[in-house]
Amino acid sequence: MLKTVAVVLLEDVALFEFGVLAEVFGLDRSDDGVPKLDFRVCALKPGTPLSALNGTKVIAPYGLEGLLGADLVAIPATRIRGDYPPEVLEALRQAGARGATMLAVCWGAVGPGAAGLVDGRPCPTHWGPAKARG
Repeated sequence: MLKTVAVVLLEDVALFEFGVLAEVFGLDRSDDGVPKLDFRVCALKPGTPLSALNGTKVIAPYGLEGLLGADLVAIPATRIRGDYPPEVLEALRQAGARGATMLAVCWGAVGPGAAGLVDGRPCPTHWGPAKARG
């Protein structure tokens, strides 16, 4: 049973994709009989404002340690500016090795791909990152 969801945010986070994850997994629906999830918003530097694509800021209260014990690790889209931070890729690898399910939203699929978590597996994503990465 899904109990803990960790969302990994990077600079230039896409708010729509993050918002979808927050709505689906972060809202308390226990009044409707749905178990409340431990919803963790994580970033490389917790408490540091991250830019969103529309110029607003988002603050993640958890660092990458928030992925520890997560049943589901979700990666929303972000603007890709070079390589993913190695610490984020290692945290994704560790979560995958522990058996966490990975959920990437749109361009977020580049993260698990860069971490080697989809090697040899089909991984649908938006055409943009494939074109940008070659």
